[in-house]
Amino acid sequence: MLKRLVIWGVIFALGLGMTGCSLSSSVRITQLEATTAPPIPTATPASAVTGSTTTPAPSSPTATPESVTPATATAPSIATGKVVGLWNVPVGDLEAVRSYGVNTVFFSTSDPQEMVDYLQTAERLGLRVIANLVEHKDMVDQECLAALPSSDRGASQKCHFDLEAFRATLEHYQEAGLGRFANTSLYAHLLMDEPFDDSNWGGRRLTNEEIQKASQVSKELLGENILTSINAGTVPANFPAGMVDLVTSTYYQNKETSFGTVDDYLAFQLKNLASARAAQPTLHYILLLPSFGGGQRNVEFPSPEAMLEKAVAACQNPQVDGVIWWTWKTRQWTDFSTVVGGPDGPAYIEMLGQVTESCGK
Repeated sequence: MLKRLVIWGVIFALGLGMTGCSLSSSVRITQLEATTAPPIPTATPASAVTGSTTTPAPSSPTATPESVTPATATAPSIATGKVVGLWNVPVGDLEAVRSYGVNTVFFSTSDPQEMVDYLQTAERLGLRVIANLVEHKDMVDQECLAALPSSDRGASQKCHFDLEAFRATLEHYQEAGLGRFANTSLYAHLLMDEPFDDSNWGGRRLTNEEIQKASQVSKELLGENILTSINAGTVPANFPAGMVDLVTSTYYQNKETSFGTVDDYLAFQLKNLASARAAQPTLHYILLLPSFGGGQRNVEFPSPEAMLEKAVAACQNPQVDGVIWWTWKTRQWTDFSTVVGGPDGPAYIEMLGQVTESCGK
């Protein structure tokens, strides 16, 4: 909400170039790809950076923007149409981002009651939520994790996926009654981030069968009407049908260098999804776009014009179900909320409105 969170910033600093140490804070931006696109980038998906082996420099304050007074939502119905979304939106910012035209948000928490409260607020505002419910550390082999030093911030990435651990954590959300939001604000459950990257899973990527079983557990515990999703980072070739309901991939600065324009990248990703969609016509695909800057390399935050161009190009593709920007809030980078709260905020807010008009309300 796309090499790994903890490494990308360091690699970026060396000149290369979208679930922190876990998706509880933001989607990972992993290792930037080389300037030449790999033929089958299944092991090096590019999500977003959420951590570093060094202490990140303090970012600008990310208070709720004051440049525009949030409008109170008046329509009780949940948003429809293509997704126009933001990653990592705190509950206190939901009313503001809804007033800007955003119709979908990503949120992660390990607290079932916090998610219930969040979904209730989103429901009142007519927002759809893509929810991450199981942290990476809670879906890997617990014996493996316990054997590693507690000081190892990347410990969970050294352990294999464990379906029973995943189920045990998700059962707490079933007990909290998340299923009642299935036809309102709970749009999708993000199962995991970059399951095809073996460096995230103790040297062994998840099999298609493991991802499918996790999807089945989600539907069993939360409800059949809640979409199951993964952030692939980069959708690999021959993506299988029937594994999940929704897949995202990232088009950040590194992908622009590697693949060219957003249209070029979408052609590559949609080709990899073609056989799956032929067998599963309801398979959704959403593109994650960058809304971050700063960092050790002082990455330039994209202009409103650049963000508009990429988002509209993606939304106007009939095979794309929407766009989400990473990220609204993060501690490691200059984020979207900071920019919207600054002197150029009105231009970015206008851009969001234009994208909403293009993608559908």
